[in-house]
Amino acid sequence: MNEAATFDQYFSIYPNPTDGIVNVNYFGVWNAEMTIDILDITGKVVSSYTTNAYSYTLDLSVLAAGVYTMKIVGEGGIATKKISLL
Repeated sequence: MNEAATFDQYFSIYPNPTDGIVNVNYFGVWNAEMTIDILDITGKVVSSYTTNAYSYTLDLSVLAAGVYTMKIVGEGGIATKKISLL
């Protein structure tokens, strides 16, 4: 089984699309310590967060409307999610 796909399935991201506030819930078996990077369409990191919580709220309202990639790096691997910011 692909480890990245396994790690990816332990997250829920909502609401999506969003007006700025995004909730990230982690349901995995690994340690919850992780880094959450928000990347723009060019791959540039425009925002970064570090957390050890199983539930975390991000405020992306300072970013321009568009599609972003959320990259989550933790003990269980790397997960990526698309986020549409209205």
